[in-house]
Amino acid sequence: MAKPLERTQQVPLLSAVDLAARYAHLALLPREVLVVVGLDRRGLLLCETLVRGQVGHVAVRPGEALRAVVASGAAALALVHNHPSGRGQPSAADVAFTGRMAAAARLLGLALLDHVVVASRGWCSMAERGLLLRPPR
Repeated sequence: MAKPLERTQQVPLLSAVDLAARYAHLALLPREVLVVVGLDRRGLLLCETLVRGQVGHVAVRPGEALRAVVASGAAALALVHNHPSGRGQPSAADVAFTGRMAAAARLLGLALLDHVVVASRGWCSMAERGLLLRPPR
């Protein structure tokens, strides 16, 4: 179940580097987690929702994941999740989930800015790799 986190920073999260730095600590966790980050038009954090998963995946419906983002009045969102395996590359399931989230966000008038995967051996921005443009499966 999604758990809201308290708003703790006022530094804009404007790039994949910013997101990877803020959430690098997730790489150390033994299970996958997904953080849904709601942002205002300046890139300031409005809300974070943490969804805990299993060793190899996080199962969450887009509506559940976006509830706090919508309630916060955010203009955009970003996704960050970890790979406990240490490999920072997104899986096919990660790309498909991102497509579903992007479609749901669009329906709500929100922009999905990025989905960053963090791991002990690096991180990956799906936006920088052009993976946000793929249609949902």
